[in-house]
Amino acid sequence: MKPILILLSLIFPLSMLAQDIDMADPYLLLSDEADRAIAAQDYHEAIARINDAIALRPDAPQNLLLRSNLGMLYSYTDQDSLALVTLDGVLAEAPAMRTVRLNRVRVLLKTGKDATAWRELTGMIEADSLNTEARYLHGLMAYHAGDLTTAKSDFEILEKHDPNSLSTAIALSSLYSSLKQADKALPHLRRLIKLDPQPENSAALAQALVETGELTEASALIADALKANPDSPELYMARSALNRARYLYKDADADEQRALQLMGYSSASRKALR
Repeated sequence: MKPILILLSLIFPLSMLAQDIDMADPYLLLSDEADRAIAAQDYHEAIARINDAIALRPDAPQNLLLRSNLGMLYSYTDQDSLALVTLDGVLAEAPAMRTVRLNRVRVLLKTGKDATAWRELTGMIEADSLNTEARYLHGLMAYHAGDLTTAKSDFEILEKHDPNSLSTAIALSSLYSSLKQADKALPHLRRLIKLDPQPENSAALAQALVETGELTEASALIADALKANPDSPELYMARSALNRARYLYKDADADEQRALQLMGYSSASRKALR
């Protein structure tokens, strides 16, 4: 199981600016309009409303939050150079804003500046060894680079200090699956599908159940997941593994072929893969 390097970042809810303040204030109304645009994933509209708010009150201390969000919205609309400039400006004024620094790292990763991102994360961990957000990204980078020792060290911090988060579930289920330690991966995979019930996560749990001999539970899980996600290649691959464990080789081959078909492989390429 390979995790996707999650680049989604924290957008501060701008409605927090309105606490104990008259919502008739045009600045706050613009901020609220930006919030609603973000919720609707209309990022260009959100950018426009935030820029309007900043122009209306350029010296407002709340502009740090607005500009932080603006930086990430630029990244969401693939204006990554502008995103970095914007986030750098926020950090120049407020270097202690940890979330802004982490979001800057996410933009660096998105744009392929892995070496710079690694240095930033390493520095953040040296400054605060219990920074679980930095440990998560640092560990994922190490994991993808094949450095499982470093990944394990980072992920152990997550397990100890942030045991119930989605990040920890992703990290540890991925790590133990890679290490072929399905028994250790199972509790994290179970938590993962509760927090993020995607078909690929159900497939990963089913695969671990097959590897630990829990075939009845794996079968029920796959059947339920396929009802909701009938076109998931990951689930068909998991069912193929289940059928092989049951010595149902014809059914296993059929499921594997269906999975490859759903992944877009032609008949010729499927034969070559086999």
